[in-house]
Amino acid sequence: MAEERHERDNLPAKWRVRMDLTTFVAVSALALSASSFYRSYLYTKQQLDVTVTEVSYVTNHGGLYMTVAFSNGGNRDAAVLRVEPAVWGHRGKLPAEWIPVTGRVHADIPPTAPKMPAVIRAGGIEVVTLSAMLNPVDAEAALVSSEGAAFLGIRVATMNSEGNLFLLHH
Repeated sequence: MAEERHERDNLPAKWRVRMDLTTFVAVSALALSASSFYRSYLYTKQQLDVTVTEVSYVTNHGGLYMTVAFSNGGNRDAAVLRVEPAVWGHRGKLPAEWIPVTGRVHADIPPTAPKMPAVIRAGGIEVVTLSAMLNPVDAEAALVSSEGAAFLGIRVATMNSEGNLFLLHH
């Protein structure tokens, strides 16, 4: 009889350990579900990286060719609205600015390939090639007197998933 009573006294302790384990598993599953919901629907990470991978200039014809890679490391889509090559220089004004290079190389060669605007999916990469006519006279006119050189770059207009516009000079 003492043995039977000892078994009954020990029974709630076993249930308590078992209930603690099931409660722990249920709370863990709820926490995992909540964090997954937050990460999928509420958390926004927006990261669009721009890298100029190649620049070439055909001196005989004045053709400027650039390859630009866009990498979206965020969890929302981004849009590239405009990409254009630019020269850092003066345009009749005292402070230097980025002057877009807009001349076409040839009627058959598009200024950007693929055409803009383009959507870069979350976690995706897009490579854009630019082609423009850069006359040596324009490059020489864009000299910055303090440096004694002309600087070539790009101007990029982008939009994030929330509708905010960004202008990058690189």
